[in-house]
This record gives sequence, structure tokens and C-alpha cells, in this order.
Amino acid sequence: LQGRAAAFDLLRSDPGCAVTLADREPAALAALRAWLAGVLPGGAGADRAGFATCDAGQAGSVAALARGHDVVLSCVPYWFNFELAQAALSAGCHFLDLGGSTALALRELQLDGEARRVGRALVPDCGLGPGMISTIAVHAMRGLERVDEVRIYDGGLPQRRDLPPLGYRLVFS
Repeated sequence: LQGRAAAFDLLRSDPGCAVTLADREPAALAALRAWLAGVLPGGAGADRAGFATCDAGQAGSVAALARGHDVVLSCVPYWFNFELAQAALSAGCHFLDLGGSTALALRELQLDGEARRVGRALVPDCGLGPGMISTIAVHAMRGLERVDEVRIYDGGLPQRRDLPPLGYRLVFS
């Protein structure tokens, strides 16, 4: 769900951007293609979306698919991210992920030397927190003369995870 939102935003806001969406399930890709065509204003941008069957658990396949692209954005469960970061760097791509595990993000950051060697950025944990909420906090501080402390609360984990409309599983990858 987060990947489709990212693709929608890129295709809608950047007319020069082409996006390749990958999933291991062909049916999911077909549904995604139809959804994008329906939600993009006038279908504009849907023609810049490519679709590929690929399993995030097969880093070699991901690297092969990534070749020729500028950036890999991982919107899959966090436990895939270290291997995907390696695959992206081996394909010569920048790499970003939506995070989910501080320990894994720290492990990814150990690839900094390799990322610098190939001239690529490696940015783990760009999802809701620490990603978006940190960006919003910095934006809020810009207009202030002095900031002594900022506290950020992430309300992404509901007390009752089974209640609609979001539920726990729909918020995260």
C-alpha cells in the first residue's frame, strides 16, 4: 500500500519521472495498474509506470531489475532491506527504504563506504518515523529563532489494532 502511494505521488507530481513497480504476484501488479489508471487525474502519468514481477527475497533478481534505474525505494517489509540495499548499490542505484527496524537501519548504514565508493546515496528509515515526522519537525522549527528541544510523538500504533478503518496491518508494509 505504501509503494502504490509513493508511485502515485511520483507520477502525479513529476512529469519527467518514470516508475517501475515490482511485486512477486502478477495479480497484484494487474490490480495496481488498474488502480493507478483510475486515480491519476485523467490517467495522466499511468503511461510512465512500468510493471515487473520480482521477488524481494531474491536480491539478484532485484539487482537485475534495478539496473538502468536511478533509485530503488523499498516499500516491502523491513527484513528485506539490508539485502535490497546491497542489490541497489551493486546495480548502481541510490537506495531508500521505509524502515521498520532500527537495528537493520544501523546495519544498512555500515554500507556507507560502498555507497560512497559508487557515488550513491543510501538512506534507510525514510518512512513515517523517523522519516516524515522528522522532516515535519524540521519544517516547523524553521520559522523559530531558537529551539531548545523538540518532542515527536508517532501515533502509528493504535491501542486496538483490530479496529477499522486502518487497523495495524494497513498502516505499515
